[in-house]
Amino acid sequence: MIYPIVKYGDPVLERPAASVTEFDTPELHKFLERYPDLELEVVMSDKAVNLVEEGIDCAVRAAAIDDDALLVARHIANVRWMTCASPEYLRKRGTPKRIDDLVGHNCIRFISPSRGRVSDWQFEKDGRKVAFTPRGNLAVNGFEAAGAAAAVGIGIAQIPEPLASQAIAEKRLKPVLLDCIAPAPSLQVVYPSNRYLTAKVRAFADFVAEIFPRDVLR
Repeated sequence: MIYPIVKYGDPVLERPAASVTEFDTPELHKFLERYPDLELEVVMSDKAVNLVEEGIDCAVRAAAIDDDALLVARHIANVRWMTCASPEYLRKRGTPKRIDDLVGHNCIRFISPSRGRVSDWQFEKDGRKVAFTPRGNLAVNGFEAAGAAAAVGIGIAQIPEPLASQAIAEKRLKPVLLDCIAPAPSLQVVYPSNRYLTAKVRAFADFVAEIFPRDVLR
């Protein structure tokens, strides 16, 4: 069983994964066409899953992975936090030029399922980490929901780069504060260390690396 879940960790990077977004299902047909004899079972969950106990071959995670002798992680790509809003919202409310400018904006808050409270937004400025507590009239417990709300003009959201890439490419979202972008937990494929890296897991990991969106700001 392959467990293609993308788990996005809290902005507090040392914490475990907090929310789950759907794996890029439109791309899965390419994988299945490439390997027609392989049966793929997709499991979606908002809870941390023990791969060994559940008999799961591998998982796709974007979260800080604690030192765990039971798991092996293959790094796929680095991820960044993207702060973005719709072009319409920015025309009406203006574009923030500094982190402090966010105080005057409607910020779409992310409530961490693991902590039950609003997560701070993460920035880096002049080599210094800066945390900002967002305030606004909408809070959600999923990054996809935050991105969708931003795309329809409700406010500004900070979401992981993979969830913003398509909307930015389609100009439904526009990134802001580009000189303050901070890294998010990297994307990894993890699998139990007590099993050999099978051909199917290697093929799936290669596929994830292939379809993962690259720098959306180019």
